[in-house]
Amino acid sequence: MVLNVTSPQCLVASATYGSPEVQFLRDFRDNKIGSTYVGRGFLIVFNSWYYSFSPTVAGLIASHEIVKQVMRVILYPLIAILRVSSLAFDAFDRNHELASVVAGLLASVMIGGVYLGLPMGLLGMLVFRQRKAKVLNISRRCNTALGLALITSAVLLPLGEVFRITEVLMLSTTTLVLAATCLSATFAASTMATRVNLGSKTGSCS
Repeated sequence: MVLNVTSPQCLVASATYGSPEVQFLRDFRDNKIGSTYVGRGFLIVFNSWYYSFSPTVAGLIASHEIVKQVMRVILYPLIAILRVSSLAFDAFDRNHELASVVAGLLASVMIGGVYLGLPMGLLGMLVFRQRKAKVLNISRRCNTALGLALITSAVLLPLGEVFRITEVLMLSTTTLVLAATCLSATFAASTMATRVNLGSKTGSCS
C-alpha cells in the first residue's frame, strides 16, 4: 500500500516566524521525514492531531504581537531540537528509513526533556521531600509501562514497514514517539528532583 501524505502549511510556525524557519521545518518534514515510508506513517497521525487546533492557534498568534513574541521564545528550543534531528537524519543518509527513526527518536527524547521534563522537575522539587516514596513509586510504574510500550512499538515498527501495513506503522511510530517523549520527561524530572534533594541534604549537614 502506498502512503500519500499531503504537504500542508506549518501554520503555527508561519504565524510566529519568518520564512527561513518555516522553510526549514517544511524541508525537514516533507523532504526528510515525509520522504520515508515510516515517516509518512507517523505524519498521517501527527497531521490529524496538529491541524485539529493549529488554525485557531495560528490566528491568535498572528493577531497579537505579544503572543507572537512569547511563542517565539517557546518555539526556539523546538527549532534547535529539529535542526539537531535533521543533522542526525543526514548522518544516516545511506538508509533513509533508519535515518527517519533515529531523527524521530532523538527529537522525541529532547522535546520530552525540555518541554515536559523541566516543568515536571520543578513541580517534583516542591513535593519530593514530603512525598518521596510516593513520587518514586509512581515514577517507577510509569517508566515500566512506558518501557514496555517502547519495546512493543520497536518490534511492531519493522513489521509494519516490511509488510507495508499502514495501520501498524501509524500505531507503532506514534507509540514510539510518545513513549520516548514521556520516558525522557520522567527521567529528567526525577533526576532534577533527586539531585536537588541530595544537594539540600548535603548543605544541611555542612
